[in-house]
Amino acid sequence: MEAILVAWEAFAAIQLPAARHMKPLALRDHAREILQAVSKDISTPQSRETQTEKSLGLAPISSGAPETAAQTHGFLRAKSGFDINQLAAEYRAFAPAFFVYGTMTLSRKACIWTALFASMRQLTRRLPNP
Repeated sequence: MEAILVAWEAFAAIQLPAARHMKPLALRDHAREILQAVSKDISTPQSRETQTEKSLGLAPISSGAPETAAQTHGFLRAKSGFDINQLAAEYRAFAPAFFVYGTMTLSRKACIWTALFASMRQLTRRLPNP
């Protein structure tokens, strides 16, 4: 996972001008927690319907549930000047890292993309309205 975190930080650093004055720790913030949540999600059995709902941002949210790492990450990135395209690029850049662990079926790859989209939808819930 460390290699993925280093790559995440390196990619975030080139998102200019927003990242120009950010320290490495800030560039990497919440990456580990987001990756762990995505890994947990893709290892949890779920129906096609559940996957579809998650990818559309319609997954049920428990009342009183704490904010997710993706939501906090999105808010802090927006506060630092990142726009939605830069946030989406961050996710898109690290997604292939999940595919390096051997041969996967198309269904498994779909689960990974669904989990990533669900996490990105969580991320946008705290972004300020334009």
